[in-house]
Amino acid sequence: MKQNFVKLTSELLRNENLTSTDKIVLAYNLGHEVYFASTKHAAETLGMTTSTVKKSITKLKKLGLWRDESGHP
Repeated sequence: MKQNFVKLTSELLRNENLTSTDKIVLAYNLGHEVYFASTKHAAETLGMTTSTVKKSITKLKKLGLWRDESGHP
C-alpha cells in the first residue's frame, strides 16, 4: 500500500482552536488531490464516527480551513 504524507504548518499544529481530531481530519482533506467522496469513507479511513468527522468539517469550514470540491478553502 502506498503511503501518503501531508505537512501541516507549525501555525496549524499550534492552533489552539483546533482539537487533535480537527487536525487529523484537516490533514486527511489536504492529503487528497481530489475531494473525498463521503464523510462515511473519511470516518472509516480515520477510525472515527461520521458525526465526529462532520463536526470537525463544520468547524474547519467556519475557520476557512476546509478545502472543498474545487480544491479551494
